[in-house]
Amino acid sequence: EFNPQDFNSLLCDSPYEQQCQLEEAIFSLLENWAFNPHFEIEEHRGYLQNCIFSLNMFDSSENFNQMRNIAKLKMDVIHKDMFQIRDSMAETSEGGKKVIDNNEVPSITSDGP
Repeated sequence: EFNPQDFNSLLCDSPYEQQCQLEEAIFSLLENWAFNPHFEIEEHRGYLQNCIFSLNMFDSSENFNQMRNIAKLKMDVIHKDMFQIRDSMAETSEGGKKVIDNNEVPSITSDGP
C-alpha cells in the first residue's frame, strides 16, 4: 500500500537523480491514470487527495504547475471530444437541425407521467 509519509521521506532523503525519478513516477501516475479521460475520478477522489495531491513534492510551485498543466491538457482533450459530439448531434438530430437552420430552439413538452 502506498504511504505518502514514506514517499515524502524517501524523496527528501534521496539523491537528486532519484528525486527526479520519484517525481516523474508520480507525474506518470497522474497523466496515465488520474487524468485519463476514461478514469472514474470520483471513485478515487479520496485516495488522490489523501495520498497523491498531499505529497510534499507539490509544495514546489514548479511541480504544482506541472500537475496543473497536465490536468489542463487532459481537460482540453475532453472538451474537444465533447464539442465534437455536440456538433455532430446538432448537425444530425431533428432538434439540432432546427437550431442550425432556423435559429429556433425546439421546446420539449410532456403530457405528464
